[in-house]
Amino acid sequence: MRCQAHYDGVDIKLFSRHMLDLTNQFLDVTRFLLEAMQTDRSDDSTSFIIDVEIVAVEGEGRHARLLPFQDLSTRRKKMDDGSGVRVRVFTFDLMFLNGESFVNKPLCCRRVELRKSFKETIDFSFVSSQRLVSYDESKINSYLAEAIEGGAEGLMLKMLGEKSILAEKVTEGVPSSCYEAGTRSHCWLKVKRDYVAGFADTIDVVPIGAWWGSGRKAQKSYLSPVLLAVYDDEEDVFRSICRCMSFTDAMYDEGNDNDTNRVNCLPNRPTSAFVITNETPPIWFRPMEVFEVAFADLSLSRQHSAAAGLVDEEGRGVALRFPRFKRRRPDKTPEQATTSVEIAQLFAKQSKIKIGSRLKDVSVERTKQSEALSCTK
Repeated sequence: MRCQAHYDGVDIKLFSRHMLDLTNQFLDVTRFLLEAMQTDRSDDSTSFIIDVEIVAVEGEGRHARLLPFQDLSTRRKKMDDGSGVRVRVFTFDLMFLNGESFVNKPLCCRRVELRKSFKETIDFSFVSSQRLVSYDESKINSYLAEAIEGGAEGLMLKMLGEKSILAEKVTEGVPSSCYEAGTRSHCWLKVKRDYVAGFADTIDVVPIGAWWGSGRKAQKSYLSPVLLAVYDDEEDVFRSICRCMSFTDAMYDEGNDNDTNRVNCLPNRPTSAFVITNETPPIWFRPMEVFEVAFADLSLSRQHSAAAGLVDEEGRGVALRFPRFKRRRPDKTPEQATTSVEIAQLFAKQSKIKIGSRLKDVSVERTKQSEALSCTK
């Protein structure tokens, strides 16, 4: 979980990217930050704002294993002192220090000052402890493959700025590496496995329902998003796995021709002997076609039922994060779509965790996931 840590010389406050106050939820994090502050400097920190990532961990010390993001959701929303799930803090940027703004300084300067102001502890680390500084595209691609193999989602590509170790190659016209809050820029790019051909996983899913679109899509009577499901071949039912809305206008038009004319619609919500989901779309489809979709990763879900009972002691299902439509699969029937068991296997491979006894053959040990930071130019 990404958040900002604000220190005014007395108290530390933690805020989410939407400015929700997370302080009471992570009281142990405030303690970790105070312990990590350098106290042997002549100009001890009187105030700061830093970017951090809070990660759930299992075990003690630097060799603790990183847990999936969903484990943080078990934290109490009020006054959690860390007695529940353990966490570790990774910091990667500095915006404000001792009354001085650093947002207009290059990243290389911000990182130097960050390391001067904090020290690594058992519970606090610098993300950039693993990094690659390079202009070589092939090296960056290899590093991306290494990061994905290690369990990370991908890389962050950042401009270092004029004082980087590659300073002799910086030319006019190259974007700066200033901190630009709340905006996208070419100085800070996220490269995830699903963005790159050859790295993204895809599965075959079945559309089982939809909602009416909003805004421009409402004006054209498009159905968006669409509820997608996988097939449970043991129980002969379809289990929902995500909503998807990454379709072209041509796809939406084609869907309108089929679906709103009731070629593919059901008059009522199907029973649990047919479809299992906690979603409640106003429109339900007969399972008649198969889509191929790519996705960023898999997460536990109480809303979706794919692989429910196979991956989580609480009975949660698995959902796709950031699904993207790739193509129709007219060569497949709905019963030939990806199965619930196959989703459980993908989740086990991604999470590197041991799952239920029904899938002992696909259980794997979680290894420490990589926190990758790649800097270019």
